[in-house]
Amino acid sequence: MQWAPDTRPADLPDGFEKVRVTQVAAQIVALVNSAEERTKRLISPVGSGSRFLVYGPSGSGKTWAIDLANKSLPPDQQIAESGELMMVTDPAAALAIVEDPDLAYEHSLHIAFTIWSRERAQRFEAAGLKVVWLA
Repeated sequence: MQWAPDTRPADLPDGFEKVRVTQVAAQIVALVNSAEERTKRLISPVGSGSRFLVYGPSGSGKTWAIDLANKSLPPDQQIAESGELMMVTDPAAALAIVEDPDLAYEHSLHIAFTIWSRERAQRFEAAGLKVVWLA
């Protein structure tokens, strides 16, 4: 991923974490710009963006990764961060939330649901939800 000079992730700490967060941001941008996701947006109702989970333990850089991804996306393609799944344990309930057509955030097309539990992220992924793995 190429960062414009004013959006380079210089505010991130040096070391592995900075590299990993930057890699995950690139994965998020690739996901929302993938042919599959663009096709879904074409056949879905207006305003339907990509919805996916970002897993990482507390403090791992989930919000940083989403913010960096947003800096690489046009204003009409922004990603909102949602904590709606933080306390959800049932994969069917998680799927219902992710697929809820009424769930929307102002000024955002896409929604990234952040989650801290690796076990839940694995179960949700097995149930068909897309998960971007930070850690």
